[in-house]
Amino acid sequence: MAPGQRWQEALERALLALWVGGLWAVGLLAAPALFQMLDSRSLAGDVAGHLFSRIHLFGLVAAAVLVFLALARDGARWLRGWRAWILLAMIAVTAAFELALSPAIAELRADAATRIAGSAAHARFRVLHGTASAAYLLNCLLGLVMVVAGLAGRRA
Repeated sequence: MAPGQRWQEALERALLALWVGGLWAVGLLAAPALFQMLDSRSLAGDVAGHLFSRIHLFGLVAAAVLVFLALARDGARWLRGWRAWILLAMIAVTAAFELALSPAIAELRADAATRIAGSAAHARFRVLHGTASAAYLLNCLLGLVMVVAGLAGRRA
């Protein structure tokens, strides 16, 4: 393997590991700890939302670099592999989370009616939050598959 290829593969592995590790650390460690430790659920939600936005932004930048590197290495044939489709699915889930789910949840959190159990706003918040949680877990699992299998699927 040429030195340039080793460097590229190391960069791919590092970006993927940082993104997926960050997903697991924020969603499965930090966010639950915030709700357990802070007295204010509102403050815990604000901080968790900020952490989620940060890891999603990092993920989108990392994913753009990963796609660029894969296309530069393999061209369009990269899209024939299952790894490409998992990475593209992760990008889609991340973008949907940031562009649709997070803003809708933030809007509902700002609505005082959301705090009234049984209200329509509260029910909508619970559905959106559940959807966001399921999407986040899906991304964590897809990312784990990518880390275990490797991005390019090459074996030395």
